[in-house]
Amino acid sequence: MLAQRTARPGELNYAPFDRYSLVHGLVGFIAAWIGLGFWSTLGIAVAWEFVEHLLKNMLPMFFSHPTQDTLANSAGDVLSTLMGWAATTAVRRRQTFRHAG
Repeated sequence: MLAQRTARPGELNYAPFDRYSLVHGLVGFIAAWIGLGFWSTLGIAVAWEFVEHLLKNMLPMFFSHPTQDTLANSAGDVLSTLMGWAATTAVRRRQTFRHAG
């Protein structure tokens, strides 16, 4: 098994946020929409970062950008997921509050 190199400056998977941040935000949206709590969503986001790292080494052909994420990018991915979750949760709570009032 060949280890994929870590992304370099200017490449995807290097900066804290990139075009895949929207996908992670969507995962957070879905998690909140189906009723997952904060800790469950955080656990899924962190677990994915570990699984993604392994899969990029084992099956790089399944990734359009198989370079390994930097720590900053992994943190940005998790934060994007939590931001999607938080925004969706806030909207849902506001809607519930409006309907209750």
